[in-house]
Amino acid sequence: MFKKDNIKAGEVVEYEIDINTDVPTKKLPHTGVIKETVKNVVNVGNHTFNITVRYDVKVEDNAQPIMQVTKTNITNPTLDQLIDKKEMSTKERLKEAESKVKQEAEVKAKQEAEKNGLPEVTAAELADPAMNGLTDHVKKMKVALAKKFGITSFSMFRAGDDGTGHGHNTGMSVDFMVPVGSAKGDELAEYITKNMKELGVYYVIWKQRFYMPQHNIYGLANTWNLMPDRGGVTANHYDHVHVSFVK
Repeated sequence: MFKKDNIKAGEVVEYEIDINTDVPTKKLPHTGVIKETVKNVVNVGNHTFNITVRYDVKVEDNAQPIMQVTKTNITNPTLDQLIDKKEMSTKERLKEAESKVKQEAEVKAKQEAEKNGLPEVTAAELADPAMNGLTDHVKKMKVALAKKFGITSFSMFRAGDDGTGHGHNTGMSVDFMVPVGSAKGDELAEYITKNMKELGVYYVIWKQRFYMPQHNIYGLANTWNLMPDRGGVTANHYDHVHVSFVK
């Protein structure tokens, strides 16, 4: 028996009681009870006791092996246990949330690519040092459009501002080099003008013409507007399609 006046606050007291019985109350098949187990929580004054009474079973002769099942229940968890459980739960939730966001982003990117008919872009392709200076979005679009239309020559990040804030010096423009006045250039330019919002394109220049989804210095929105003659094939964009992307 315990005397509560002799127990200090915070002190853990454990005791074991053996219960010998001829009539087992929790008998398993082909077993006999030697010692029984009882778990209980007892409050005495300001003290809480987790009381455990254990029991053993013996396997009878010629009995089959018995599966042993262990179940642990914390009936009176300590503050430290609750804190550890909360921290673990928070970390797991954050990890799960990050994984979910990543998966959703990958699915969305794949859906957008499929929707626009663009091929998938790999991490290795995005790591090409030739694209240094370009924004992440421009890198992805440059690779995808190049693969779709079989273009292998480009002019990308370089000095010189076009006055829009979306030029080559900002990392938001790419010149896709094509044969002069070619059908490949026409196909690329047409594809881009039909999918400007989905591709995140700001404006396009091809064959001395300027296309933008809003009114601009060259003319009306969503229309090929003629540009002034700059005096050469390259300057007038006959050997490349210039694409500027949004920020």
